[in-house]
Amino acid sequence: MSWDLEWTANAQSKIFTPSDKQIVAAYSAITGYNPKTGANDNGAQEIDVLNYWRQTGIAGHKIQAFVALEPANHTHIMDGTSIFGGCYIGLALPNTAKSQTQNHQPWSVTPAGTTGDDAPGSWGGHAVPVVAYDARSITVVTWGALQTMTWGFWAVYCDEAYAILSPDFLEKKAGQTVAPSGFNLAQLLEDLADLK
Repeated sequence: MSWDLEWTANAQSKIFTPSDKQIVAAYSAITGYNPKTGANDNGAQEIDVLNYWRQTGIAGHKIQAFVALEPANHTHIMDGTSIFGGCYIGLALPNTAKSQTQNHQPWSVTPAGTTGDDAPGSWGGHAVPVVAYDARSITVVTWGALQTMTWGFWAVYCDEAYAILSPDFLEKKAGQTVAPSGFNLAQLLEDLADLK
């Protein structure tokens, strides 16, 4: 999971990288995957991963909270990325993304539209973290590398998105717990208490 690496690289004095063994153990616990036989290697639902991560933890690290975002609301995605250090998203990848990945091209909607190899999910579902964005594209981490996609691709193929609050992205500064973005945990908790 690139999350802990990214969060701790930006907010902590020591970078944490979970081992492959720890990731496989979490994947097995969530999905029933058997690493010895390969049985039940069918991926995981994002909500199951998030609930497990919050309640049990992955590689000894728990997240504090998560919230669903509206994928079509670009402001949600941009705010989630800048305030919380990224967004966790689900993509219904088309087969055309496979060749774009292999050729080190941005993921984009091809002229054929959304039929055949362009159909959402024709390559399968894929969960990735968003780590950056600009006016033209979004950058995610997938298969150990950075991958960009156009906002047009996002609009067609992104079907879920979450912002995650992780203690790994928070640090103590002047007696307050804050993220590198300036996000203040105490203020959030105070604001949430006002909603009750």
